Amino acid sequence: MRLALILILAVTSVYGQQFKKLKVGFGFGVGLDFPKYYDNMSTASIAYLEPSYRINDRFSIGFRLERCATGGIIRFTGGGGSSIGSFGFNGQYYFSDRIFRPLVGLGVGFYHPHLSGGSPYVDGSEQEETSFGFYPRLGFDYGHFTFTIDYNIASSSKAMLYDHISNSSANGKMSNSYGSVKMGVLIGGGRKKSH
Repeated sequence: MRLALILILAVTSVYGQQFKKLKVGFGFGVGLDFPKYYDNMSTASIAYLEPSYRINDRFSIGFRLERCATGGIIRFTGGGGSSIGSFGFNGQYYFSDRIFRPLVGLGVGFYHPHLSGGSPYVDGSEQEETSFGFYPRLGFDYGHFTFTIDYNIASSSKAMLYDHISNSSANGKMSNSYGSVKMGVLIGGGRKKSH
């Protein structure tokens, strides 16, 4: 019985040391159906940074910083744009420990939108509300390359644009939910060299 337990622990220890513990992912992507103010929607550009720690070869936990931004979606200004900055934590499960590693994940975090009127006379307020949300994820790692599809689900925020010329404002709600398709590079996290 003791011998069996020692063998199980030894195998688990070896299995758990195949990959380096720390990795940092960063890259770019596209936000789909991205922040809607009134009835507008658009695509947007994304930049992200995501450090993570492997608990074992199949599961990791991480921290995501992401910025998603676009322009020209606010119809009454003829310009401007909107952006969402988010930060939060996630977990990922890998279905394989080979070079091609499909994954699923789930993250939670905070989303803060920002509106811009696109001119010196029309600007966004500082009243955009920060909201809480979560995002399921599908994707894969291939060596030091990563590809993910997230869908960010967060409550809407109150938002306002102010026109300095007419001294008037337009109030509305901004949706903080959007899909994303991202590609990036992984630093660290590769297989450990066998001795």
